[in-house]
Amino acid sequence: GAKPLKPAAGKEEIKFDWNSDAEILVIIYTKSLGTKHLVAQQIDTDIFPVSVNLLSKSIWEKSDDEYTINLAQASGIHRIGTIKAKSNKAYFEETPVGKGEMDEYNWLKENFSSKGESMLSQLQQREAESFFGSRDVVDTDVFAVKIPLNYINAAGKKVKGLKPMPSLSPFLVSYNHNESNKAERMYLALSLSSSEGAGLKNERSNRIIIDKSGDFANGKKIPSNWFYHTDVDRDNGLATIKTNADESKNPHHKIAAIGKLKHSSSYALSHSRTKLTDWIKAGEHNNTKALSVDRIRILKEWMKG
Repeated sequence: GAKPLKPAAGKEEIKFDWNSDAEILVIIYTKSLGTKHLVAQQIDTDIFPVSVNLLSKSIWEKSDDEYTINLAQASGIHRIGTIKAKSNKAYFEETPVGKGEMDEYNWLKENFSSKGESMLSQLQQREAESFFGSRDVVDTDVFAVKIPLNYINAAGKKVKGLKPMPSLSPFLVSYNHNESNKAERMYLALSLSSSEGAGLKNERSNRIIIDKSGDFANGKKIPSNWFYHTDVDRDNGLATIKTNADESKNPHHKIAAIGKLKHSSSYALSHSRTKLTDWIKAGEHNNTKALSVDRIRILKEWMKG
């Protein structure tokens, strides 16, 4: 149901809404190796484990190091079907689903089944170039995996969407204007590995360039999801801060304070420093949605973590 993240026609860059829910749909084309290697490992030939990493880096960053997020939510890669050739014409043969089984990728199978011969032939993989310069087409397996994204934000709250990478940190310029805003573009890409015999080992996707990723200069238009929390969260955080402050003043009241909080939702948060209490204390206590220099600093540190 998510809106596809695609560049405009003729462009490589996209604008991204960091407040939106996000999921990744990976579609992989690889030379068909059949199923015998997977069967030998006693692995389901149509749905099997996959490791997916999300890669990010600023376009102009000199270092070759990329920021990597392991997308542990990926439970398995699904075999969609195989692009084959008959009489030099490409056609798609979809992977059947067992009777009574749900197929969340049925829409994708229908999409491939409806593609014309010309489009399918473009998606077919080819052998390495031979001595004579030819590159013969081969049967091509099509796999897919869909990964919903979520993360823990700077206020300690779990939210849906794509977590910002350290590459975005320069966009968060403090109000005091002592820092320069290096509005560098960044890119996203994926690396993927799966079971031996699937033909998927350290495969890398094409990259998507995010152009400036929004206008975050001087603390304006910073996505609210990055520090989202409810009023109840705020009240619990304020109760924790007050309890800890009271204990510091009078340690003998500690047991009494615990007793008062024991049956409240604040109890689990008491006597501990949390992301939320740090966020509250970094600005106006009763207006925790307002940004300050210290809260922007917390956001920048959170991005690096």
